[in-house]
Amino acid sequence: MTTQELYTKLINGDTTKQKFLYEVRRDSRLPFITKFNNFEDTVQILKNKGIISEKAAKESTGKQEVEIISKTI
Repeated sequence: MTTQELYTKLINGDTTKQKFLYEVRRDSRLPFITKFNNFEDTVQILKNKGIISEKAAKESTGKQEVEIISKTI
């Protein structure tokens, strides 16, 4: 399972943050993720490196961003 697929499962609620961290830390192709990185740091590092993206996760889940514009009368 790729890191992007794992992140998509996390977004969908199919897996937990702990499981995501466990799997990412075990991946030998990601030497920059250590046991000292918390969840937020790990996600930010992976996004900065271009390994995961919010857009790809939303496209694969079928969810779309909707911009809500409210006007007061």
